[in-house]
Amino acid sequence: MRLDTTRGGGTPTAIPEEDLAELPDLGPGFNDTLVWQQEVARLALAGLDI
Repeated sequence: MRLDTTRGGGTPTAIPEEDLAELPDLGPGFNDTLVWQQEVARLALAGLDI
């Protein structure tokens, strides 16, 4: 999923290298699909199936 900044009138810019260097390495096990599946499961447990 991505935020479409152009629809809101913004202009996307590249993230500076020094900011990227500060981000943690979450390892190879972290990916968007895994996070999405976890959130769907959490909602299902709360009775909010999507």
